[in-house]
Amino acid sequence: MSNLYQESKDDSKPYLQAWKNFYKIWKDYARDILDKAERAGIKDDPENILSNEISSIKNKLEKSEPSIWESDLGDYYTSY
Repeated sequence: MSNLYQESKDDSKPYLQAWKNFYKIWKDYARDILDKAERAGIKDDPENILSNEISSIKNKLEKSEPSIWESDLGDYYTSY
């Protein structure tokens, strides 16, 4: 069983590294979009659950590690 575990760990390394590289680039874009939104006066609408992308981006920026779950991938581009 430990051989299978090590093999799966080795197989996932390039994907995890690619995800971390993506996250570094994403953070630059996220900061840029937050800056542009602030300069344009765009704010979240607390009355509309679909208009809270700014806080969503801020929450993701505060995390030290990004989510690696495939189901969370859309969270990193839907705001754009």
